Amino acid sequence: MIRSPVLVLTSGDAGRRALDLAVAVAQANRAPLTVLHVLDTSAPWWAGAGGGADFAQAQREAHADGERALAGVRDALPQDLLVRTCVLHAAERAGVQVLRAVRKGDHDLLVVEAPSAWPGPAGSGSGWLVRHCPVPVLTVRAPCG
Repeated sequence: MIRSPVLVLTSGDAGRRALDLAVAVAQANRAPLTVLHVLDTSAPWWAGAGGGADFAQAQREAHADGERALAGVRDALPQDLLVRTCVLHAAERAGVQVLRAVRKGDHDLLVVEAPSAWPGPAGSGSGWLVRHCPVPVLTVRAPCG
């Protein structure tokens, strides 16, 4: 029995399928669903060249966009499903932030898009999560064709 599934929200067909499967798992187990939105908040190369204020504003806007995306998902889900949402700021590897959230939230299933939902360095994608996650990981691909 799954007590606390967590989904990493992504866009596209695979992301939508992952959301649908996470909702189905949560409903079948009468469990709350946690939905994470991961933001890459690592400083870009230009932030050190006098662009710090612009970068801080960009981070605030990205956070607000993430909150809006999560609110849209929350509003579209069944009313009888308990949904928790969280925006993660990944100043380091996104996968590390996701694993922290899995442990902190005492989740017992992670649902992610496959292949990598976060292009970037090692430790940032779903393949890395599958190898390092302490709980089962359900990876979801986009439909073929």
